[in-house]
Amino acid sequence: MRVGVAAAVAIAIAAPAVAHAQSTRYPKPPVDTDREREQHSDLWDATLHPQKGPYKEALDKADAKLRENQDDERVAAIKILDGAIELQPAEPAAYRMRGGAFLALHEWARCADDLGAAAQHAQRPEDVTTELRRDLGVCQARAGRLADAEHTLADAAANGTRSVELWMRLGETRIAMGKLDEARSALDTALDMTDGGQQTPILWLRALANDRARLPGEAEDDVRRALGFDRTRSLLEVPVLTPLGDGEKEYALGLSYADADPREPELAIVYFRRFVQVAPKSPWRKRADEHLRDLQGVTLPIAVKRIGGAAALDLDATTKIVQGQMPKLRACLAHMPGLLLEVKITRAGPRAVDTAPNLPRYVAPPDGAAVTPVLQFDASKADLDTATRCVQPIAETMHLPAVTDRGSYYVVAFDVIQ
Repeated sequence: MRVGVAAAVAIAIAAPAVAHAQSTRYPKPPVDTDREREQHSDLWDATLHPQKGPYKEALDKADAKLRENQDDERVAAIKILDGAIELQPAEPAAYRMRGGAFLALHEWARCADDLGAAAQHAQRPEDVTTELRRDLGVCQARAGRLADAEHTLADAAANGTRSVELWMRLGETRIAMGKLDEARSALDTALDMTDGGQQTPILWLRALANDRARLPGEAEDDVRRALGFDRTRSLLEVPVLTPLGDGEKEYALGLSYADADPREPELAIVYFRRFVQVAPKSPWRKRADEHLRDLQGVTLPIAVKRIGGAAALDLDATTKIVQGQMPKLRACLAHMPGLLLEVKITRAGPRAVDTAPNLPRYVAPPDGAAVTPVLQFDASKADLDTATRCVQPIAETMHLPAVTDRGSYYVVAFDVIQ
């Protein structure tokens, strides 16, 4: 009995020692105090702000839809963000996201309101990024809040940013405000930050500023430089953003044809007429009228273009013949100031002698004329048919230089406007 008790006591005494040895050999994992604090903070934050989780979920859902880059998905994202803003009206993220969706949908006033709210609710100055202020300025300008837009963009530019887009939009806004010297200065800065084809949209804008500042030589230089990169005028025909002001697209296209090399006065006249029609109260109406007065004093066509064939042709003599017929041709477009027709006339020489009937050979097209509409603002189909039926026989019977070489021909083209 004593031996058993002693053994039991010995085991009881030894057990804690073994446990202590094991705990020393295999220590417990260290406590991650940062993680504990984070978990405690998240728990506390969730307790104090129960809407924060649903808010983030809404942002994630909206972001997924916006990444689809489709208008219907943008509309769906906007509805989700409406709910997020109701949950956390003082948080900037949903305003920023919804403002971007409105920008893509060209809903300028709502875009300006949301991006302004995002800037207002930003918790740190660095959260109001250059991109946010640029987009805000773009939307403010297109919502008609030009003074606000200038302040937004100029304030961002004053921070020394090298954003070409921001400086370009500042110049664009100042043109709309009539601050032409300041506009040209901002556009000069944008041009200094880039080169090559990236200068094209800036050059188109500076051409407008120079033209309206009565600097025609500088405007012409800008137009011709821009055309060197954008021969089809694609950035004017399909601008990235809606131009500021009614008729600005038509004015820019008119200027682009008036100052081109060679000049194309017929196209310039029709576009400036269109500008006057759609923007009769524009501050640039007087300048457009000046262009029209100068262009309408030009003898049209300035030159006839050869567009086909290899027959000998005196283009100067041909131009004078067409100019002599132009009053009758233009009378066909009476009361159609927005219509421009292109006329193509073919004249062929005697048919070549068929010396090798079993071999295929090229045959010159027959004499004739084709009349095609190039521009037709407010011209009905009936108007177009009437004008075409009037122009066609005059063109077909025009006494252009004859072709004497067998199997040879030429095709010439010119434009007709009212």
